[in-house]
Amino acid sequence: FKSDMLNGIPLYNGSKYYYAVTAYAYNSNPSAIPNVLESSLVITTATPQPNLPGDRLPNGTTDVLTVNHVSGVSSAVVAPVVVDPKKVAAHSYEVYFTDVAGTLTWNMKEGSTVVLAEQKILPNKSTGDIQNTVIDGVQVQVSGPATREIRDAVATKGKNPFDSTASAGLWGVASGVALNEELWKKGLALGKYWFNGTTLVDDNGYHDVIIKFADVNSAGVFSATDPNASKGYRYLRAAGSAPALPEFAPFIKNTSTNYGFQEFGLNGGTNIPLAAFDVKTGKRLALAHVENNVKATTAGDPAGLVDGKYYPRANVTNTNTREALLILAEEYSTTPNSAYTASTFEVLTNGHLPIMYFFTCSRVSDFKSDTELLIRWWEPITTNDRYTFSVSAINPRDPALTKSDVDKVNVFPNPYYGANPQEINKYNRFITFSHLPVKATIKIFNISGQLVRTINKDDSGQFLRWDLATDSGLPVASGIYVAYI
Repeated sequence: FKSDMLNGIPLYNGSKYYYAVTAYAYNSNPSAIPNVLESSLVITTATPQPNLPGDRLPNGTTDVLTVNHVSGVSSAVVAPVVVDPKKVAAHSYEVYFTDVAGTLTWNMKEGSTVVLAEQKILPNKSTGDIQNTVIDGVQVQVSGPATREIRDAVATKGKNPFDSTASAGLWGVASGVALNEELWKKGLALGKYWFNGTTLVDDNGYHDVIIKFADVNSAGVFSATDPNASKGYRYLRAAGSAPALPEFAPFIKNTSTNYGFQEFGLNGGTNIPLAAFDVKTGKRLALAHVENNVKATTAGDPAGLVDGKYYPRANVTNTNTREALLILAEEYSTTPNSAYTASTFEVLTNGHLPIMYFFTCSRVSDFKSDTELLIRWWEPITTNDRYTFSVSAINPRDPALTKSDVDKVNVFPNPYYGANPQEINKYNRFITFSHLPVKATIKIFNISGQLVRTINKDDSGQFLRWDLATDSGLPVASGIYVAYI
């Protein structure tokens, strides 16, 4: 809690607050007597407070400590969160993974001593409550993928031209596959989810990819010599059908098979205004795209787009207009691979490509050369992965800092107007001194300079109450008092 929920005011240092958690059950059956059960109150007292005089905490509450991935290649997220800075101890920890009856779990040790064993790995991007035990004031959450998936796809430069909030209506994906809603509204997927899959034999063929764009104007025109423009394999859905629109006819060059190969590039030049690069190898990757030879199925919707180049229509959600871009796990070349260009090669069923990623998003803006997109890949956790982190303990109480912190000593409520909100009755009056060192002597004088009370403090706390009484136990009179500490 960060506020007094009952009174709608902030929490105040040095004030005591009381809370309890109960178990509550309700039975809606009218014959149930009683129909409400609640456990007894177990009241806990909490007193917010700043650092003790002379103390300096290296970490604050909710700080996430720095973690080092010392072995393995997984994309796991190990998050040590400081929950009690005053209990943090100077230790180094290692998080490692074990397979328990086919289930991967994580463990944590300090030196050779295991402090946490067989803990549950949370799903990717988990934001749920952490249930793990607190060790030395730190609570650790481990999340990560069980299988390889796309981690995220974001613009590292400029504006993502595909980042739509409207559903992409993805087509090309195999049936029964649940896709990540966050990835351009399901418009981006792994190659293994393409209709007939990919020739990548396992998930090791997937890498992080950078996409760089050529400049394209609103009419879809781009320079064929732009360094980021590519020659790609073009395939056509419904290639054996008549042109859906007359203007499609010049670009339908092979009608022997549906989803058949049409052309590499466009009339000898480039046809895809972007380039893809494998982050791991640094190599530029081959590309392909699939156009859609169909009419509009709903009044007002545009038809498919067959113009020989990859540049999908903007801001549309129906599947007619989708153009699929395929990023291949093969090095780019301006000379085509003959295995992908046969007249009988059909990209839907009998034609298999090494597809790493594909997307069928419409655009929300024109392509710009100052834009770069990064598609990142989740690597699953294995028993080879190890992570380490270190915790710094609270600094020892520094005498010099303790002396300088004397300036922070305070008293509340001040002025005291006949009552203190924390008093439970008129016979239990008090004010509180705060930010006191371990040992202190407080002498309280009236305005005439007479000593009315001496209080000695010798404890680890920083608060001390004065009961507004003299050394004789008599209530002090109304007036101004001076405290000498």
